[in-house]
Amino acid sequence: SWQELRKLIITNKYNIVIFQLVRLEYLIQKMVNLRNELNLDIKIYCDFVDALSLNMRNRATTESFFMKKLCQSESQKLTLIENKIYETIDGSMIISERDANYIGKDSFDIVPNGVAIPERSANLIRNSDKKIINLAFWGNMSYYPNVKAALYLADLYSDLEKGKYKLHIIGAQPNKKIQALNSRDGIIIHGYVENLNSLLFNMDLAVFPIFDGSGLQNKVLEAFALNIPVITTNIVLDSMPRLKQYAMAANNKEGFRYYIESFDACKDFTEHENG
Repeated sequence: SWQELRKLIITNKYNIVIFQLVRLEYLIQKMVNLRNELNLDIKIYCDFVDALSLNMRNRATTESFFMKKLCQSESQKLTLIENKIYETIDGSMIISERDANYIGKDSFDIVPNGVAIPERSANLIRNSDKKIINLAFWGNMSYYPNVKAALYLADLYSDLEKGKYKLHIIGAQPNKKIQALNSRDGIIIHGYVENLNSLLFNMDLAVFPIFDGSGLQNKVLEAFALNIPVITTNIVLDSMPRLKQYAMAANNKEGFRYYIESFDACKDFTEHENG
């Protein structure tokens, strides 16, 4: 609560206080008022993480009429909040230049995500089943953009040639719609996996049809670190301009299907060349 935070601030005489996410607007404003009231020598920062207003704007483009209006309204409210906080505090951090530019401020400290490059070990053996191409999607499976993307991918999967592919959906807390996909032939819902790298190292393609959200997708960085080819949308790739050339960009089902089937053809050609 604010009273508990206020007591901590006054008692401990902090030099810096960092808030995470603009949804803490109430506490941030209270902190600014307290500093002014007591003439405290304290710097106030906010880690925006990403542009929540952009997140809602992107979601609005894919929703039905009622939800579209709701998301558009939320995006407008968040834009006002983001600008107010930015102008009120001493410094702001955000995850990508794209998100900073969307908010329209040029003094953000850009702090992108990173992932550890996994060590290769003897038990990490790349998929050796030449007859099956393993497609993978992973992430927190209770998070709306991930759920929507996984359902989109499952629908796309049903149009692919039967028996050539398996679709692996990996991540904690799969909701009921995701769990129901487990009954479909060739789709495997893994849920939470203790050693994610061991499983991912057996995947052939990372497919992320994400049309909502903002910020930077760790799953793409993880795929790069594991040398798994990536197919994803421009919405995802625009947050990592220096890396987007290393992924395949698709923005509709035809594009995703094209790259999946092109990978199939390339794999067949490589295997033929290698004897």
